[in-house]
Amino acid sequence: MLKKSVILSLLVILVCISCTTEKKSKTALEGTWIASYSQTANNVKNNFKDIPDYIHLMDFKGNTVRLKSFNDKNSRSYIDTVVNFSLNDGAIKLGNEVKMQIAMATDSIVLSSEVYNQRYQDVFRKLPKNPKTVSWNPIGKHYTTYHEDIQVFIDFANDSVMYSFNDATSIYSKSLWRIENIDNRTILVQKNDDIFSLTYGIVDSLIDNKLYITDYLFQEKSIVFEEQKPAHAKPSSLYGTWKLAYKEKLPLDSEQVTLPSSLDSFEKFRISKDSFYFVGEPITWCYNWKYYENAETIVLEKAKKAIKVSKVTKDSLTLKMDLSQIDFLNRKYILTRE
Repeated sequence: MLKKSVILSLLVILVCISCTTEKKSKTALEGTWIASYSQTANNVKNNFKDIPDYIHLMDFKGNTVRLKSFNDKNSRSYIDTVVNFSLNDGAIKLGNEVKMQIAMATDSIVLSSEVYNQRYQDVFRKLPKNPKTVSWNPIGKHYTTYHEDIQVFIDFANDSVMYSFNDATSIYSKSLWRIENIDNRTILVQKNDDIFSLTYGIVDSLIDNKLYITDYLFQEKSIVFEEQKPAHAKPSSLYGTWKLAYKEKLPLDSEQVTLPSSLDSFEKFRISKDSFYFVGEPITWCYNWKYYENAETIVLEKAKKAIKVSKVTKDSLTLKMDLSQIDFLNRKYILTRE
């Protein structure tokens, strides 16, 4: 009889410990978590990290959690729902989602699951408490920022499209953007279909002409957008016909061959107020163009090219650009006026 009482008491204690542990774990989860990166078991060994592609934000409150993705709202991978969740023996069940193993730390959690005998893990970072909504409307505004010490120019052209280019390459990139407001948090979401890239950052503050953003993708980093006055006046000194005099060679390890259909096969430029011609044999290309004064850059939107004007005089024009089919770093071109 005594033995049965002891066993019963132990079972009660274990149940209480289990309930207490689960309660503490739920308390530790309370708050908002943002996806940092995804990995497979193989990639953990080589440290390769990928952008999360499904759940990008989790907001835990009591026994419920909001599961939110930043994918296109019309895509099959979009989710924004509130579900119940449960914790048991190091595993978490989020509504109807597959049960996952969970490892918790003070400022991060790791969710692991197995699909088709491949183990995946998603790492989330905990966002600071008591956020403040930042009132920010970038439509029609220009900004500069830095990525790995390279200056990037950003143009929020309208309420959904933004363009960007940098000093290192001639890539003129178009992205879709939107602002998500979640529990007083302002989140900038950007999606580039050309490179299948989705990025998102928490807008922390707007002070004078500087916007401060925290990016949690891969590793936490601070980003500053500095507003520039929009200026698009085209310098008349660029107008005219320019003949190619010098072109810096492609990298030695490149197998790139300049094809007749390539912009890089041009012999002359002919520039007018509205049109930019690449004159070559047997093809001549014509594009509309615009000019960013602050960046001293010519942009050909349809060609997805940005051309840096290094120097222009009465008789010569020096440009930094790359017109090859494969995107390389910018090279130096010198042209003389005809």
